[in-house]
Amino acid sequence: MQDNTMVLADPVPTLARRTYLRHAISHPLILLPLVAGVAFGIVLESAVLAVMAMFVVVIGAIVVSAHPRCRRALHEQLERERRRERIRRREAALEAASISGSELAELARLTCEVERIDPPIAQRFGLEDLLDLYVELAIARDRCRHTLGEIDGDELIRALRDTPDAGGLTALRRRLLEHRLRCRDECYATARRLDERIASLVELVRLLAQRASLPRTPGDEDAIERRLADLEREDDAFQEIALADR
Repeated sequence: MQDNTMVLADPVPTLARRTYLRHAISHPLILLPLVAGVAFGIVLESAVLAVMAMFVVVIGAIVVSAHPRCRRALHEQLERERRRERIRRREAALEAASISGSELAELARLTCEVERIDPPIAQRFGLEDLLDLYVELAIARDRCRHTLGEIDGDELIRALRDTPDAGGLTALRRRLLEHRLRCRDECYATARRLDERIASLVELVRLLAQRASLPRTPGDEDAIERRLADLEREDDAFQEIALADR
């Protein structure tokens, strides 16, 4: 099937003008003439030369910072920095919770593949946000498991069985044991739900990576069939002409 979807160029996002100017002035290609001009001004003891160099560099930075290509490059740089920071925060969160990062590493690798092959899919399904969600779910699941590991369910059941259903403090203790058992059951159910959510999230990322890696059919699939139909019509027309000439 031919993909007739029109691909539009991504518009350049907009930041504050001073942000573009600040990054343009801090670029080495802008800083080098500025430093050189000021240095020559100091060596030649010419304040005018130093001021002129600063003026020219600032004007050049203003012109460069207004160019769409410069702005796009700045946004790409900021996006890379933002992505590195998100990766660092995820890894630090898992490390602080003593959770293995092997599954997160797999998801990050698949996300990079999707972003490289088909950026619209990565943006549409918010893969970076899914990785953040994975970390949150993994930490919550680990807390549930830790809580369950601290509770001896069999001991609670034995204690509840051995506590008579009487009044006074005995009844209070029995109620507390019942609450602890319900809390344990709720924690277990929460852990099961988190397992399912994490498994579903992992499979979703894997599915998107598989879909992104599927090659698109080049060209028009009906091109050969149309040409064959044209050829057959021409043959039929030649045969009709030949019959008419007899």
